[in-house]
Amino acid sequence: MYSQLDPSGTRFLLLKEICDHRLDETAVPIQEKYMTQGNNRTLWHTTKLWYLQVLWKDGTTSWEPLRNLKESNPVEVVDYAVANGID
Repeated sequence: MYSQLDPSGTRFLLLKEICDHRLDETAVPIQEKYMTQGNNRTLWHTTKLWYLQVLWKDGTTSWEPLRNLKESNPVEVVDYAVANGID
């Protein structure tokens, strides 16, 4: 079995690969990626609208929020982002 169980029986799926990515429909368009506050113009930094499609080692796939995966699998997320030009 490719999943892991902790002593209480909670199942943890192991990531095999990141397959795809998408933005939530409420995402900020690329043309509006900067915020202006007074005379300051800053880049809008947010990951809450990104989702990554994950292939788990048990053969299932699911769409997971980037904010969760960057905490649990930071190396895989960076590798995928760089390879797909979304870094």
